[in-house]
Amino acid sequence: MQRYPAVLLGVFAVTLFVSATLLFLVQPMIGKMIAPLLGGTPAVWNTCMVFFQAVLLAGYAYAHGTTAWLGVRRQALLHLGILVLPFLFFPLTVNAELIRGTDAYPVPSLLLLLFLSVGVPFFVVSTSAPLLQKWFASTLHPAARDPYFLYGSSNLGSMLALVGYPFAYEYFVPLSGQRTIWIAGYVVLVLLVGACAAALWLSPIPTKGEEPKTDADGKCLPDTLQAAAGPEQNGSRQRTGGRRKAGRAEASNAASQTKPGQPVAAPVLQEITWARRLRWVLLAAVPSSLMLGVTTYMTTDIAAIPLLWLPPLALYLLTFIIVFARVPPLVHRLMVLLLPLLVLLLAFMMLSEFRPSGIEYTIALHLITMFVVAMVCHGELARDRPAPRSLTEFFLWMSVGGVAGGLFNGLLAPVLFIGNVEYALALVAGCLLMPSLGWDRDYGKWGNYADVGMTGFCGVVGLTLITLRLYDNDLFLNRNLARSAAPWVGVAFVLAIGLAVFNLLKAPVRRPAYAFDLVLPFALLLLVVGLVWGLSAETVKGPFVRLARFIEIEPTKVRQILTFGVPAVLCYTFVERSPRFGLGVGALMLAGAICGLASSPLLYDTDTIPLYQTRSFFGVLRVDYDKRFICLVHGTTLHGKQYRPDLPENELLFDEPLTYYARSGPVGHLFDAYNVPNAAGVRPNLGVIGLGTGTMACYAEKGQHLTFFEIDPAVRDISFTDNGYFSFVRDARARGVVVEDLVLGDARLTMQRRQLAAADKYGILIVDAFSSDAIPIHLITQNALRIFFDKVVDDGVIAFHISNRHINLLPVLANIAEAEDVVGLYEQDLEDASIGKASTTWVVLARKAEHLERLPNDVSWDKQVGVADWPKVQAVLRSACVPGCEVEPQWRDLRSQRAPRVGVWTDDYSNLLSVFRW
Repeated sequence: MQRYPAVLLGVFAVTLFVSATLLFLVQPMIGKMIAPLLGGTPAVWNTCMVFFQAVLLAGYAYAHGTTAWLGVRRQALLHLGILVLPFLFFPLTVNAELIRGTDAYPVPSLLLLLFLSVGVPFFVVSTSAPLLQKWFASTLHPAARDPYFLYGSSNLGSMLALVGYPFAYEYFVPLSGQRTIWIAGYVVLVLLVGACAAALWLSPIPTKGEEPKTDADGKCLPDTLQAAAGPEQNGSRQRTGGRRKAGRAEASNAASQTKPGQPVAAPVLQEITWARRLRWVLLAAVPSSLMLGVTTYMTTDIAAIPLLWLPPLALYLLTFIIVFARVPPLVHRLMVLLLPLLVLLLAFMMLSEFRPSGIEYTIALHLITMFVVAMVCHGELARDRPAPRSLTEFFLWMSVGGVAGGLFNGLLAPVLFIGNVEYALALVAGCLLMPSLGWDRDYGKWGNYADVGMTGFCGVVGLTLITLRLYDNDLFLNRNLARSAAPWVGVAFVLAIGLAVFNLLKAPVRRPAYAFDLVLPFALLLLVVGLVWGLSAETVKGPFVRLARFIEIEPTKVRQILTFGVPAVLCYTFVERSPRFGLGVGALMLAGAICGLASSPLLYDTDTIPLYQTRSFFGVLRVDYDKRFICLVHGTTLHGKQYRPDLPENELLFDEPLTYYARSGPVGHLFDAYNVPNAAGVRPNLGVIGLGTGTMACYAEKGQHLTFFEIDPAVRDISFTDNGYFSFVRDARARGVVVEDLVLGDARLTMQRRQLAAADKYGILIVDAFSSDAIPIHLITQNALRIFFDKVVDDGVIAFHISNRHINLLPVLANIAEAEDVVGLYEQDLEDASIGKASTTWVVLARKAEHLERLPNDVSWDKQVGVADWPKVQAVLRSACVPGCEVEPQWRDLRSQRAPRVGVWTDDYSNLLSVFRW
């Protein structure tokens, strides 16, 4: 095959392409199969990514260790035997019994499930990238001297798989079919790897003179320098100082003879030292962590589904394709210039909550910033890649970095932090690793004077504003939050000081600029804290409001610009020095966290005080209270509120349902019509999926049975126990409601396992489970509806809460109702802040049309007639003494929302694109 170099190269490239395609098709496929077992929370995908990265590391370690131990040719024979192992694990299935979902930290059981279902097949496929490149480098192909370009072919397959999965593969092929196609693709991969192994064995063994030449530092020289490089450089470490200098001089002379614009090997360290390996790990870890942080942000606000898992991962892989494709250095330079601007803009949006109206613009900024940071870090990796003889070791340490970033986000952060701190930390780390812009020079005395002036301005203004606010004595510092955050604030200060001292000690010349790398960020932190707190001080508030009116801008927007916009602009002046700029961005983020521990009018427009915050596997929960209400926030979404029990004027309002559950809204209409006693005087059993604040307990009456299903133990501690922050459930027990023990775990799975007698089935079942702003997709499928109806009495109803800022789920339930031959109504209620009501959308389903006639509606169940005669329906309701019969019709026919393009969602099929509010 050596006589046909194009064929040889094509076989290896196609094999890498197929292996990468299989590798990145199986990840979303398995993630989609497992997500329903744990409530569809975004953390499921992050944990899956940690597992995949860890197995990838094991695959790279296998490739490096076996080639070093056996040599390339004998290792190829071993690998042909390893390829048989995945056939013992087909078909790819998930054993749901391994996850009960009752643990606060189900990561160990999830990792075990992943290992047993896909661990070995994924491991075998993951070895392809380093192994095949190593095999190819051992042939005499002209391109074998620098096989890193094949990494681009591998990542191209990954990219196409990730893009094709949500838009084609998932759209047209159900999960069962996806497994079959994947197994068939693996068979093709085995045949292609066999062809590559045969090509390796048929290739002549390269002699020493035929090996690709490298510079004195072990870096593979470009083609134009191969002839110029002396033979003594090839494969030699050249440990003596004189020979190393001579080798560098020869490479430098050869480089000077190349044409202008010809890429030249970047200067690297003299050997593969541990410092160099550590740098590889850090440069790989930051993009990995950042990619998972962006994924968590997107899936928390919208939905935990493959469509939103894949864009960050696809962009992450795209950076590898670009940086290993020998792009001009100008591209890397452009990314370095863009990084500070994008990071500061993103930091301003994250801290000030100043966002564009469309969610797509916010998502785009997060993705673009992640892409640029990853391009800079991966670009530095590509510029520092070693010679082909160290290829497998290079990929091994890159994989270590990827796993480190994944472990930090997926396993450590949920345990260590009470908020999503890891995203901000990854941004700060990316800024610290940013290469110098080339302006690092001695400014002279005027530059030092500028640093002193900036420090004085920030420090004096910040301390003055902090003093004015402290003088008002109205700044509430939450001790619970401060106690949790204090250790990490201390760690942040210690790390910042350590980094600044290290930077100062390694400097060849002691300059004042190195000391200001720490002093200036600290002064910037004081300025931000002073602006957040001080602009609400009595002394400053009046002039500030007059200034806002004079420039005709809302005071809130002016406050946002002054508080975080101006410091962000000042931080950009630090960009000449990477340590200073990184610490400056860290100061902005840290200042925002410190201010979040106290009253912050900037963020809430009211004196909202954070009372409690916790984090579990299922997300970040925060309890706030303001002048009248106590609120529960999950992620970025309000999940309910209650009148404050410590205010005398609220004494008669503790049991008043608010937000999405107001008595004047859809839930109030539903319970007025259906929560009535039967002929025997017995009210229907109530089932509620999703505890939240426990507001649904307001509608339960004495003697009535109420069962809550909840997956997150942290929510139980907040709303269900006697020491919780919300009293709805406690008050229900006090008035005689029979509140069953909370059923922990994914509601669909736990409900499916419960065997209910006819007397125990629910008359009203409420599906109100949310992960931030998104109802888990697996709770609104045809399979889920069958389970729910099996637990409901014959004339019972199921109510779905489907409020979402970004997704219209009405067509989904309409299509499912039609497929299951059930009937439905829906109501969309508008917000009324004066009575604590929020905008909401509810759907009610029943088996037969007559089961919904008690609900005020404008529906005619006679399909030949368009609209019912409401006065006649109202007369029937009035004669039956049904409460709410005087309410004008608000519920509408769900059949009007049917949309064939959406399809019928099942566990095998869902199409989010068709219902996304673009």
